[in-house]
Amino acid sequence: GPRSPTSSQPASGWWPLLGRRALEEQATCLDRLSDGAWHMVDHCGGESRDLCTEVEWSWASAADCGYGFIDRERVAEAFRGKTVVFAGDSSVRNVFHAFNNMATGRDMAWTPAPAANAEAAAEAATLKHSDQFERHEDLDLSVHFLWRPFVADLLETVDQGWELHAKDISGKPDVILAGATLWDVLHNHDRQAFKESVESLAARVGPRDVGGGVTVVTFLLPLKIVDDRLTTEEKRNLMAEADVRPYRDMLRESEALAGSVDFVLDGLAMSDGREDDCLDGVHYTAMVYHVINQVFLNGLAAVPQFEPLQHQSRLVASVPPTTTTAHASPRVGSMASPVHGAFVLLLIFIMLFYMDSFFGVARFMLQMHGVHLDWDAAYQPVHDKHPRPAGRAVPPAPQAEQPPVKAPAHDGQD
Repeated sequence: GPRSPTSSQPASGWWPLLGRRALEEQATCLDRLSDGAWHMVDHCGGESRDLCTEVEWSWASAADCGYGFIDRERVAEAFRGKTVVFAGDSSVRNVFHAFNNMATGRDMAWTPAPAANAEAAAEAATLKHSDQFERHEDLDLSVHFLWRPFVADLLETVDQGWELHAKDISGKPDVILAGATLWDVLHNHDRQAFKESVESLAARVGPRDVGGGVTVVTFLLPLKIVDDRLTTEEKRNLMAEADVRPYRDMLRESEALAGSVDFVLDGLAMSDGREDDCLDGVHYTAMVYHVINQVFLNGLAAVPQFEPLQHQSRLVASVPPTTTTAHASPRVGSMASPVHGAFVLLLIFIMLFYMDSFFGVARFMLQMHGVHLDWDAAYQPVHDKHPRPAGRAVPPAPQAEQPPVKAPAHDGQD
């Protein structure tokens, strides 16, 4: 496959040791391309750190493999004059948006607002479930999104030779990012048929030699499904995380797929831990797709025709501060302490138990000196010393109930 020595290279028996070792290290790094995690970081190192911390996703093997943040200048240099295709479901479409925003420097917050009316909602749904195209004239870069939600749709597109026609622009793609699983889970419910389609797709795509203008192909595995945020009963019953996991594992363990694509992007690794940023159980806020795009670019950096991507400046798939501020879930400040919080709750409990704002000390001292102090004893002398002002009616004290008065007995006289 593309991640191992190809038939066009010298036989391993007389292969230079350095070259063989370099390819082995490259294969290992591509296998670890999606290994990383989300964490909180402090970019200021000074006071008010709760205002400077933000969320970042970083690689577990960044230093060993040279992974890091790739800026817009490197993207422009590497993709000038190229054609990029994103083919698959809505997760792939969102990576398509993230890639275009990186290429143009636009703000990452593309997530559409709720439609104002039924007509606008229908128009938005039509756009989501259709092919899209972006042309960047300053870079001579064409970027296509092909709506192919089933693996069978991807297979049909491969059989058609990835024919691309948009705004009188056509050509063979230099890069393809594909991914389709969730609609097969939701609508087909047939793992065996899915497995056969994946194997057929792998057979059509590869094996190929990387370099020399050959199309680079990668596959995106499904992101984590957040069950309690799924919006329909059908999805909760048929497309929960437990339903998607066997399909994801099948793709991850598929030797046919691994041998045909240049690298695999594990969507679970880049969405796990960001459940609070999941909008509807399936789709996430923009920063998650920004990170997927960065991991995608770092994978391409191992390919000769994308060598300009190899120059990184940071070892994290950094989220732009403006994006983090807009989309990150609420952050805990640096002064937070579970121990201190528990101590404060204990003091509150003591005050409520003794009904004493001095934590029971005042009540204990009164009891020790044999002094009984209740509301009447504390405040009645004050009321006696300062009577109510004139003109303000004082309600009469309640009279004790008297026994009924009996009429005197008649003595026979009128």
